[in-house]
Amino acid sequence: SDVYKRQIDKRPMEIEFESTEEETALYIEELKSEDSNQRIHAVSKIKNICEILGPVRTREEFVPYLIDIIEECDNDEEFVSKLCEAIVGLENLIGGSEYTYLLLSPLEMIASMEENNVRDRAIDGLSTLAKGPKPSSFYEEHFCGMVKRLGVWDNYPSRISAAALIHCCYSEVSEQMKQELTTLFNELAADDTPMVRRSAAANLGNLAQVMTKEETISFIVPLSHKLLRDDTDSVKLRAVESLYDVACVVNQKEHLVTFVSLLKNIDPDGKSWRVRFGVAEVLAKFVAFSDLEERIRLEIVETYEKLCKDPEAEVRSVVVTSLAELSDNLDEPLVHSRIVPLLPQLAGDSSHYVRLPLAQVLVRIGKNLTPEHIIANLLKISEKLMHDEVLDVRITILKEFTQLCRRFTEAQLAQHVVPLLQKFKEEKNWRVKLSFLEMLPMFCEQIQFNFFNAHLAEILLDQVDDHYCAIREQVLDDLIKIYKMFGKNAMTESVNFALDKLLNSGNYIFRVAGLQALCKIKSEIGVDTARQILERVIDDYARDKVPNVRLNLARTLQMVFEGTPRHQFVSSKVIPVLKKLLDDTDPDAGYSAKIALSKLDQI
Repeated sequence: SDVYKRQIDKRPMEIEFESTEEETALYIEELKSEDSNQRIHAVSKIKNICEILGPVRTREEFVPYLIDIIEECDNDEEFVSKLCEAIVGLENLIGGSEYTYLLLSPLEMIASMEENNVRDRAIDGLSTLAKGPKPSSFYEEHFCGMVKRLGVWDNYPSRISAAALIHCCYSEVSEQMKQELTTLFNELAADDTPMVRRSAAANLGNLAQVMTKEETISFIVPLSHKLLRDDTDSVKLRAVESLYDVACVVNQKEHLVTFVSLLKNIDPDGKSWRVRFGVAEVLAKFVAFSDLEERIRLEIVETYEKLCKDPEAEVRSVVVTSLAELSDNLDEPLVHSRIVPLLPQLAGDSSHYVRLPLAQVLVRIGKNLTPEHIIANLLKISEKLMHDEVLDVRITILKEFTQLCRRFTEAQLAQHVVPLLQKFKEEKNWRVKLSFLEMLPMFCEQIQFNFFNAHLAEILLDQVDDHYCAIREQVLDDLIKIYKMFGKNAMTESVNFALDKLLNSGNYIFRVAGLQALCKIKSEIGVDTARQILERVIDDYARDKVPNVRLNLARTLQMVFEGTPRHQFVSSKVIPVLKKLLDDTDPDAGYSAKIALSKLDQI
C-alpha cells in the first residue's frame, strides 16, 4: 500500500498515522515484511488489528491471512513462536467460543513443524484453546478432527503433536470418539519413529488423569508396561517419568507392586544412566502410597542403596534428593537404620554435585530423626560439609544448619553445636563468613540472652572490624536483629563494644564505618545513647587528619540530631564543631557541615 511505502524505512515507534485504518494497513503489510524485526513488531499489534477489523472481518479475512503468512514464514522460529501466542489471544476477538475452532487451523500448521520450540508453543496454544466451556461440536468435530489428521500425516512432527493433544479433548467427546482416540494413541505408542513413541510415553500420565480408573487400568497400564520395555532409552525415560501419575490414578496394590518391580529392573545391565536417573527421581514417590506393603517399601530402600553407588554422579545427585522424600514417608527407626548410614558415603563423594544436594536435604532428613540421632550422626556430616573444598557446599549447609538444630536443648547446643560455630572465628573466606553471620540471628531465635552472651557474642563482635565491608555491615545487621530479640538492657554492652571498637580504631576506614553504624543503629539505641557515644569522639573526629572522617562526622551529627528536641550538647558542642568545619580544607566536609547546620538550626 501507499502508506506502507511511505513509512517502510521508519521505525514503528516513530510513525505518525492519519487514522487507525492507516495504522492497521501498515501492520498487516508488515506481517509479510522481509525484515524479521518488523514482522515481530507487527505480531504485537495483532490484537489492535482485530479490534479495528471487528469479529466478522477477523474471522473471514484475517485468520486466512495468518495461514498464508505461516506458509511463507515457517522458517522464522521467533516470529512463528510469537504468532502462536497472538493467535491464542484472539478467541474473544473473533466472536467468542462459538468460533474458536477457526483458530485451530493456523495452530495445526505450526504443530506440524520440525522445530521443537515452535511445535511446543503450538501444542501449548491448542491446549489453552481446549480449556473452558465450548460447544460440543468444537471437540467432537473440530479438535478431534485436527488430532486425527495430525496423527496420520507422514511427517513425524505432526504425530508427535497428536500424541500430546489427545488428552486435551478425551473427556469431552462421545464413547465412539474416545475409542477412536485410544486406537490412535495406541498406534502412536507403537510408531516406527522413536520421537513419536517418546511423546506418547510422556503423555501417559496426562491421558490417565482424564480417563476413569477402569479405563486407565485396561488401557494405560498395559501401554505403560510396553513403553517401559522400549528399546530406545529416551522413550523408557519418559515412560518412567509418567508412571507415578498413572499410579496415582490406579492406586491399587497389585499394580503398584508391578510398577515398582518394573522400575527396579528397568536397566539390569546398567547401560543407560539417564534411565537410572529417571528411576531415582520417581521411585521414592511410591513409598507414600498407603496400600504399599512394608516388604515393597524395603525393596525401594534397597534400590536406593544400590543407586548410591552408581558410577554416574548425576544419578547419585538425584538419589540424594530422593532420600529426603523417602525419609518423609518412612518410620523413624527405618530412616535411622537404612537411610542415615548412606549419608557419610555421600558426604565424601568425589563429586560436589552430590555433596551440594546433600547439604540442601540434610535438614529434611533430620526432621524424621530424634535430636539424639541428629547429634550422633548428622552433626558429623554437617561439620564435614562445613569444611568442604567447594564454597557452594559450605555456604549451603550454613544456610540450612539452624533448622537442623531447631529441636536441641541449650545444653545440647552448648556441648555439640557451639564448638562447631567457634571454628568460624578463624574463617578466611569472606563468603563463608558472611553466610555464617547471616545464619546467627536465626540461631539466636531458639536461645536465651545468657546463652548468646556466653557463647556467641564474642564470635560476632570479633568480626565487627573485618576488612571486608560486607562482613562489617552484616555484623551490624545481626546486632540490630539480636538487639530487637533480647532488648536494650541485655544488648547495650555488646552494641557499645562494637561501636567503640570501630570508632577508636587507628584505621580511618573503621572510624568511618563506626559513624555510619551509629547512624544505622540510632533508631534502636535511642538519641541519648548515640549522644553519649558522640561525646567521646566528637572533638577528636573534628580534628581528624582524614577528610573523609570529618565529612562523615558532619553527616552523622545531622542524622542523629535532626528532628529531635534541642539538647544542650547540640548547642554547646555540635553547632560549634559544625561551624568550625565550614572552613575545612576539604570542600566536601565543609559542604556537609553547611547542610547539617541548615537542618539543625531548624530545631
